[in-house]
Amino acid sequence: MKRKFKNITFFIAALFFVIFVRVFYLQIVKGERYERLAYNQRIRKVILRAPRGKIYDEEGRIIADTKTAYNLAVLTQEADTTFLFQYLPKILKIDINNLREKIREEKNYPYPILIKRNLSKEEVIKLEENLIFKQGIRIELDPKRYYPFKNVASQAIGYLNEISKQELKNDTFYNLGDLIGRQGIESYYEKLLRGKAGRALIEVDARGREIQPFSEAKEIPPIAGADIYLSLNMEMNIFCESLLKNYSSGLVLGIEPKTGRVIIFHGKPNFDPNIFFSLDYNEWQKLIKDKKKPFFPRIVSGLYPPGSTFKPFVALWALNKGIINKNSYFFPCYGRYPIGNRIFKCWSIHGRLNLIDALAYSCNIYFYQLGIKIGLKEILKLMKDLDWEKKTEIDLLEETNSKMPRYQTAPLGRVANLAIGQGELLLTPIKLGQLYCALFNEGFLPRPHLLDSIKNVKSFHKDFIDSLINKNILQMVINSKGETVYQYLPKAVKLPFSKETLEIIKEGLFFVVEKGTGISARLPNLKIYGKTGTAQNPFGLDHAWFCGYAEDPDKSLLLVILLENVGSGGAYAAPLAKEIFARYFSKNVAER
Repeated sequence: MKRKFKNITFFIAALFFVIFVRVFYLQIVKGERYERLAYNQRIRKVILRAPRGKIYDEEGRIIADTKTAYNLAVLTQEADTTFLFQYLPKILKIDINNLREKIREEKNYPYPILIKRNLSKEEVIKLEENLIFKQGIRIELDPKRYYPFKNVASQAIGYLNEISKQELKNDTFYNLGDLIGRQGIESYYEKLLRGKAGRALIEVDARGREIQPFSEAKEIPPIAGADIYLSLNMEMNIFCESLLKNYSSGLVLGIEPKTGRVIIFHGKPNFDPNIFFSLDYNEWQKLIKDKKKPFFPRIVSGLYPPGSTFKPFVALWALNKGIINKNSYFFPCYGRYPIGNRIFKCWSIHGRLNLIDALAYSCNIYFYQLGIKIGLKEILKLMKDLDWEKKTEIDLLEETNSKMPRYQTAPLGRVANLAIGQGELLLTPIKLGQLYCALFNEGFLPRPHLLDSIKNVKSFHKDFIDSLINKNILQMVINSKGETVYQYLPKAVKLPFSKETLEIIKEGLFFVVEKGTGISARLPNLKIYGKTGTAQNPFGLDHAWFCGYAEDPDKSLLLVILLENVGSGGAYAAPLAKEIFARYFSKNVAER
């Protein structure tokens, strides 16, 4: 009996010893770890997303603003996956496969991950009815980008989209689910417009429901991005949108020749950047595969033959080299001209013309002969002197290089074709606009730009600001209110053309509008210069060009208009130029 009692006593003592050791291990050895786990069970980490900086036009109108939106977020380590996969797709019309993949990929992420942005009021009500006892699922109030002008100048402004995993790896500034600029100004100045996220700790109960902010830790508030002021005039861009409503594809570009400030930047087709906050994956795929290419920024990425808008530069080169003068004549235009074994045509019969009239009436026969007289080698030199293949350096990442011929020898017919802007030479509308600016800026080629100034710069913007200052793109000034402002520094390069030859070309361009192919752009009481162009298109009707310039004592404007697949520049593009000049210089135009 005593032995049995001893065994029981020993067993109980051993059991207490094991319990003691275990308690000692848990409370002393692993105490800190389990205290941390308990802490984490009652504390939830939350990212406070920062609003982006605002974007304004030259008149102070808000182009891009911030509103508040409801988003659905899930803490993957706490959430009820059964509820997520069975009920969320029904409530929110979410693709279940995309939802599963997102939850699986981010299962260890310590913060709530965004499942759906920009919830409607109806969706919020449905979710609140179903989420009251669901752990790890929350409705967040986050800043949402808002574009009040919708489609207007949208290819210049750009849009936002969620950051990719690769981008997250490359830049630790961002958090999962952040939105970043994907095109236009939103992309080019991303490092200025982005704000800095804050952090908060929130107490939760045993069911994961949020109770209150955690009192023992101070919230780190988010910091808004810098504000950007652009050269765009949104009223003029709205007007241009209305002019393009009857055309399926086209563009209007307006630049101040002396400064390079871009006033008008409107292309069609285009897009409303507001739609990206409610698109699902399938809708997004449909949009990017649209054959109309609404995201394609034709002004800086489209490559087109310049057509007759190239003729003034051929004439400028010949004048500068002393090959011709303003009164030089060639064989008269009878509508047809033989070169080799081919017949080259003109759009009309012009008879005997000097240079001024050849520009005014855009005579192909005159410029065929001038091109042959100059020769291929000189035409290629002209294009190199114009920096043809060099980007304009406009502050848009989407700009592409214009293209020129690579061959050094060619039949005379090909040379003649180059002289009228056809063949193997292609350029972007922004490049053509820059070249025409030089004609009205004493031969100086300005750097076009959309940025005017930057305000409310924060310390985390410093590196990017310094890089722009070091490149002579920005300068720091103190305005009359004592505010620090970073202003854009204009830049221009002198082309090798004399003032005298430029004046002759300007005379020819004046008569284009006064009596020639651009007469549809003429306005009383406003001196307008211009050049029409009709670029051949192998896939349909010709593209219509018009490049024009006008000024008054207060302002000036260089216009580039392109309408795709419509016909001649004089018939279609020039009348639009008249309307735009009339609106822009309305104080100085008595009649229309």
